[in-house]
Amino acid sequence: MRRKNWLAGVLAAAMMAATLVPFAALAEEASETTQAGTAYAATGETASEAVEPSVETVAAAGQEATAETADPSVEVGSSWETVQLLAQEAAEPVRQAEQPWDGVTVDTAWYEPSQQVYTLTAAAELAGLAKLVNEGNSFAGKTILLGADVDLNGQEWTPIGGADTGKIFAGIFDGQNHTISHLKITRALENTGRNNRIGLFGAANVAARIRNFTIDHAQVSGCLQVAAVLGGSGGAEAQLSNVHVTGRVSIRGWWYVGGILGKGYSTVTDCSVEGDGAATSAVAITGGYVGGIVGFMGEDKNVTSGCKVSNITVSGAYNGIGGINGILHYGNIIRDCTVENVVVWQTEVQDEETGRIYVGAFAGTYLDNNGKTPPTLSGCDFTGEIYSGPDKKDVLEATRYVGSLWYGAEPPATVQIENCTIHIPEKTPEPTPDTGERPEETPDTGEQPETTPDTENPTPVPTAKPSGGAAATPAPTATATPRPQPTASPSPTPVAVSVTQANKSLSTARPVSSSAATSAVQQAQDNSVKVQAEIREEKATASVDRTTLAAAVDRAITGAGTADGAVTVTVEIEAPETARSMEVTLPVQELSALAASEKAAFVVRSPAAEVNFDRAALSAILNQASEEIRLVVTPVEKESMTQEQAEKAGEQPVFELTLESGGMVISDFGEGRAVVTLPYTLKEGQRAEDIVVWYLAEDGQVTECDTTCDADAGLVTFVTPHFSRYVIACEESNTPSVSTPEQGIVTEDTEREEPASGTTAWPVILVVLVVAAVLLWAGKRFLKR
Repeated sequence: MRRKNWLAGVLAAAMMAATLVPFAALAEEASETTQAGTAYAATGETASEAVEPSVETVAAAGQEATAETADPSVEVGSSWETVQLLAQEAAEPVRQAEQPWDGVTVDTAWYEPSQQVYTLTAAAELAGLAKLVNEGNSFAGKTILLGADVDLNGQEWTPIGGADTGKIFAGIFDGQNHTISHLKITRALENTGRNNRIGLFGAANVAARIRNFTIDHAQVSGCLQVAAVLGGSGGAEAQLSNVHVTGRVSIRGWWYVGGILGKGYSTVTDCSVEGDGAATSAVAITGGYVGGIVGFMGEDKNVTSGCKVSNITVSGAYNGIGGINGILHYGNIIRDCTVENVVVWQTEVQDEETGRIYVGAFAGTYLDNNGKTPPTLSGCDFTGEIYSGPDKKDVLEATRYVGSLWYGAEPPATVQIENCTIHIPEKTPEPTPDTGERPEETPDTGEQPETTPDTENPTPVPTAKPSGGAAATPAPTATATPRPQPTASPSPTPVAVSVTQANKSLSTARPVSSSAATSAVQQAQDNSVKVQAEIREEKATASVDRTTLAAAVDRAITGAGTADGAVTVTVEIEAPETARSMEVTLPVQELSALAASEKAAFVVRSPAAEVNFDRAALSAILNQASEEIRLVVTPVEKESMTQEQAEKAGEQPVFELTLESGGMVISDFGEGRAVVTLPYTLKEGQRAEDIVVWYLAEDGQVTECDTTCDADAGLVTFVTPHFSRYVIACEESNTPSVSTPEQGIVTEDTEREEPASGTTAWPVILVVLVVAAVLLWAGKRFLKR
C-alpha cells in the first residue's frame, strides 16, 4: 500500500511538471515580444488561461490518485493540498509579470513607514514611489532597491519629485544593475511649473544617491531642467553614478537639458548616454545650455568623470552646446570622458560682434573667476562632428575642446586642459589635373612661418610632465556680448506699467514692487531669500549665498505659471528700521539663470531702500559684470558732494546708488529700468504731489525722474535708467534749492519757466524818468518866453 501511495505521488508530480512546461514556453515567448503592445497582452492572456487548466489538471490527477488509495489511514489529500497551493503560488507571479503596465495602476502597498529598505519589482510599485514622494515623503535616510527589470511600456510617466509638486527625493535609489525600459514623459515647451524639472526623477537634494541602473529607450520633453534621469532643482543635487541611457534617445527642452542631469550642483560618475545613431537619437534645446551628460553644471567643485556619450546629436540655439556638459564653470572638472560618433551643433549663427561660438567637443562655453579656481578638462577623447549655424558650418578643430568664453564675461580667462584629444578625420584630397607647370620653389631661409594663435578657444600647452596641465588664456578683443534672445518664447510678454507724477509720465515694461507703485508683479508668487545683515554705523551689510539664491530662482521659474506668469525673485535684507544705508553682495551666475526668463524681475529690499530691476536692466548689468555684484544705497553728506552738487541740493536729502563688479562701476542699464523706493517724510507745508526726485550730476545740473510719493507710508519711489546721485526735492520751487531760484537749473521743462516779476519793472521806470525830464525842459522854455 505504501508503494502504491508513493507511485501516486510520483504520478501527480509528473503531471504537474508536464503541464507547467508548456506554460514556461509561453512565458518565454511573451517576454520576447514585450515591445509589441497588443501581441504582448494577448500572449499574457494566453499564458494566464494556460495556467488555470494546468492547476485543475493537477488537482484532478491528485484526486484520482487519492481515490485509488485503499488505505484510508494515509492522508494523501492533505499532502496534495500543499502541492496545489504551491502550484498556484508559483503561477501567480508569472501571471503578474505578463501584464504590461497600463500607466494608471499605482501600488504603494509595499510601503511600511518603519522599514528602512524597500525592494520594488514592478512598474506599478515604481509609480507608487513617485506618488509617495510627490505627496511629501522624501525617503530621507531610506533606501529603494530595484529587484527586477521594469518596463514602463511607453506609458506617460510622472516624475519622482520636481515638476509642479515642489517635492524632492532625498533617499538612496539603487537599481542593482537592472533596466527600466520605455520611459516616456511628454511636457510642453511653455515655461510653467508642470513643464519644469522633468525626468525619471524630477528633483532630488544633496543627500540623495541615484545609481546602478539603465534606462533603455527614453523619450522625454519639457521646458527647463530636463533629462532622462534627473531634471534637477538647480541647487545642490544628488550624486549620480553608474547610470546609463541607451537605445532610442530623445530628450528635448528649452533651457538646461542633459542626457543624465538637466541642471544642478552635483557629482556625475561613470554614467553614459549611448543612442542608436546620431540621425535618430538627440539631446536638443531651443534655448541655451545642453550637454550629452549635463546641461548646466553649477560653479565650484562639481565633477563629471568617467562618462561616455555616443551615437547621438547634441544641439542647441546658443550659449553652451557641449558633448559632455553645456558649461564648464570655474571650479568644475570634466575628466576621463569619451565622446564617440556624436554631432555637436550650435544651430544659430555665431555672435556677429565678437565672433564667439558657443559649441565645443566637451563643453559649450566656460567661465573663469579671475584665475582663482579655473575649470579643468583632462583625459578626454572626442570623435565626431562639430557645426555652427543653420547651414552647419564645419568648425571641427583640433583645439575646440570647449566653446567660447561665456557671453557675459571678458578676458583674461583660463581653462586648464590636460591630455585631451580631438580626432580629425583624414580627408582625401580631390585630384588636380596636371598642367605641366611646376610651382616656384621658395628658398629655405631657416625661418619659421608666423602663426596666428587661436585666442578664442583655449589650447593645451605641452609640459615636461603630462599630468601637470596647461593653462590657455583666450583673449577676444570685443566687449561684453548682449544676452541672446531665445528663438522660442515660452513666457508671456511683459506688462507695460506707467508711474505718473502731475502731467509727466514714463511708460516702461517693468515690474514695480514698492508700496508706492503698483504692478502686476506684486500679484505673482513671492520667491524670497531672507538674509540677516550685519549692522555697523547704521549700515546694513549682507551677502547672498549662491545655493539659496539658485533655489529661489528655481522656485520662481517653476512657479511662473501662477498669477501673471512673472518670474520675480526678492532678496529681503533683515535689518533694524534704523538702518540708513545698505550694501549687498550678489552671485552672478544665479542671476543669469533668472535673466533667461522673459518676464524676469529682481528685487532687493531693506529698511534703507528697495531696488527693483526689470529683465532688461538685469541683463545689461550681467553683461558688464565679471564676478560678484555689489549693490550699495547710501545717503550722501554735503562734504562728499562736489561744490556744484551741494549748492543745488541745498538742505534737501541726497542718496547715492552704486553697482560694482570686479572693481568696475556699473551705472548704465541700457534699455532697462530700475524702480527705487526710499524712505522720506514730508516736511511742514509740503504736499505728496509736489515731491520729485532729480538725478544730480557732478556739475550740479539736474534731470527729473518719474516720481510718486506715499505720504502715509513715508516713501518716495522713482524710476531711473542708471545709477548715480539723486536728490529728493519739492516741485513748488521747481528746483532742488528754494534759496537759490536764480541758478540755471536744466530740466526737461526749462522752456516753460517764466522770469521773476521784479525783472520787468526797470524799463517802465526809465520811460517815466525820460518823460518827466522832457516835460521839465519844455516848461522852462515856455516860461522864458
